[in-house]
Amino acid sequence: MTNAAPLNEGNVHGFASSIYGGLSIAAVLAARQLEILWSSRGGHVLELAEKLGILQEPWVTPEMSNVTLLTITDGWIIAALRFFAAYLAVLAFAFALWAEHREEDSLYLGVGFLCGGMTLFLLQPMAGALVAVVGTGVILEMRRRLGMTRDKVFDRAADREMR
Repeated sequence: MTNAAPLNEGNVHGFASSIYGGLSIAAVLAARQLEILWSSRGGHVLELAEKLGILQEPWVTPEMSNVTLLTITDGWIIAALRFFAAYLAVLAFAFALWAEHREEDSLYLGVGFLCGGMTLFLLQPMAGALVAVVGTGVILEMRRRLGMTRDKVFDRAADREMR
């Protein structure tokens, strides 16, 4: 029997943290895989759009134009995935801290916190390590201020099992 309470008892923020953390890892790994696969040549997005029927072979001679902010290229897709991964990692951290503040069980929020830290570490190793250390310090300080000793955590889990 686990010490984690069901979601209907208030573990929603910790569970959301673990979902966001898992999705952030998936996004950063997808971006890294696309970097490896698409590094040999460009035009993969155009080929995909042509296969889907979104674009057709032009009747006129193609011309080069200036690249704008809305131009979608292979590099833009990879950068957007990396940004989305960082956004999800920050959401995982935020939800984990909020769940800790609400004194939810640490199973789900711990998973979200670790996944968010690993995502940031994969994106930028120094930033990921720094955020993980600072975040751990914040959680430890929150627990100290709330008086969350190890015995209190286990007593709270035992009380839930008795219900």
